[in-house]
Amino acid sequence: MSLAVWFSLWRCGRPVGIESMRMSHSTVSAAPSRQPGWKLLGFGLVAGAALVVLYCFTRFDPSEHSFFPRCLFHTLSGLDCPGCGGQRALHQLLHGHLNLALQSNALFVFLLPLGAWVGCGFLFRTLLGVRLPRFFAHHLWPWALCGLVIGFAIARNLPGCDWLRP
Repeated sequence: MSLAVWFSLWRCGRPVGIESMRMSHSTVSAAPSRQPGWKLLGFGLVAGAALVVLYCFTRFDPSEHSFFPRCLFHTLSGLDCPGCGGQRALHQLLHGHLNLALQSNALFVFLLPLGAWVGCGFLFRTLLGVRLPRFFAHHLWPWALCGLVIGFAIARNLPGCDWLRP
């Protein structure tokens, strides 16, 4: 009896005695697999929602319309969080104004390709079973990213760093 069969029997709460160790592999039932149609439906819903959001950011300027959410951190403290200006940056990027997007939130503009790569990697792995190369697989990259975001948040609120503010 293999270790995987023994472990699955142990997890199911069945007794694992000598007689149960003589059981064949056919007595252990595998968990039902998810239908591929559900994955495509989920992908379609997420892609549809993303297209609606991108249309709203293309059609409406977040600095002129009040239905876009405001930053709660900025509203309560008066300080700029690392995401402040991200909506305006996305609006400017969708209109092809890279300079204005960098003025709104430089961190958002620089991290957008990384987020797109991670999102595409998740979709490829989930839908097609294909793994994209992982450029940031080292265990210290998340810590470096957190340090970058925290450093950006501190720097944009310091006097003399007005060029980082939205």
